[in-house]
Order: sequence, then C-alpha cells, then structure tokens
Amino acid sequence: FSRRYPGVQLEVSEDSSVRLARRLERREMDLIFSCDPELIERFEHQPAFYDHILLAIHRDAPIPKGLAQSAMSAGDIQAGRHLSPICPKVPLEQFRELEFVLLQKGNNLYGRSTRMFEEAGFVPKVKLALSQLVTAYRFAGNGVGATFVSDRIVQKSPSQNLVFYSIDSKEV
Repeated sequence: FSRRYPGVQLEVSEDSSVRLARRLERREMDLIFSCDPELIERFEHQPAFYDHILLAIHRDAPIPKGLAQSAMSAGDIQAGRHLSPICPKVPLEQFRELEFVLLQKGNNLYGRSTRMFEEAGFVPKVKLALSQLVTAYRFAGNGVGATFVSDRIVQKSPSQNLVFYSIDSKEV
C-alpha cells in the first residue's frame, strides 16, 4: 500500500474488537479487521482472509488415549491437512485435564473459546490469560499450556514443539 500510495500515511492501532468498532462508529478509524460476526454485519465489509482455529498442544504434553492419530504437525497445517473433509475433528471435552493459555476478555477468540468450553461441558484450567494470540502461541510452544491458534499463524511461523488438533465445534 505504501509503495502504491507513497503520500498516504497509515496509522495502525491494536485493540479489542469492541473498542475498535466504537472508534470506527465515531469515524476515528477508516477500517478495522474483525472476525466477529456481529461486528461484520454492523458495517460495510469485505473479506480479507479466512482462518481456522486449531488447538495447539506441546508435543510432550500428556495426550488422551486414542487421540495421537488425530494430531497434526505444523507441516500438516502448512499442507492444508486440517482443511480436508476427512480430517478428524476431536471433541474439546477430550482435553479437559490440560491447562490452557487463553486470551483475555475483549478479544474475539476469548468469546469463541468460552463458547467452545461451554459446548464441551467444562470450565478450563486457565494457567494464563494474555492479550495477544501470537504470545499465547509462543507460550504453548514452550510448554506452558494448550492454546487455540489460527492456522494462519502456524502457516507463517511453524512450531516443531506443538501438535495441532481440529476441534469439533461450530466456533472454529
């Protein structure tokens, strides 16, 4: 954009979807990126990309019996295996004993993960709540806890320390 329009100065702001939407409504911003369906419907919108949420678990974490064959590597994600209709979707309930690194309230993935845990019928053991998805991904890669991650992050920055699961939920 900057090469094409060298005279236009951009200002990038990171914040929660709710606060960004308020700023957009007040015309303090020209555009926002959001995957929140309610926000998308409130504003004129154009898809920028599509992503899929995966569960990321450190390769040394105890995996429930029978789920090892459903685990995918970063290479599998890069190859698009998780998008195949034959890719097994695992019930989140199978991971109820894990500790989780989740995102804080105000983040779209916070709401989605909360609904996934409600669907699965358990309250997660939250070890950390962070504001940035990439930070949660890095913590998971260092064995701090399981986390939800966008396939786009895995494709751009693969971690050999993690295995990934496609979760059976309408929220992913």
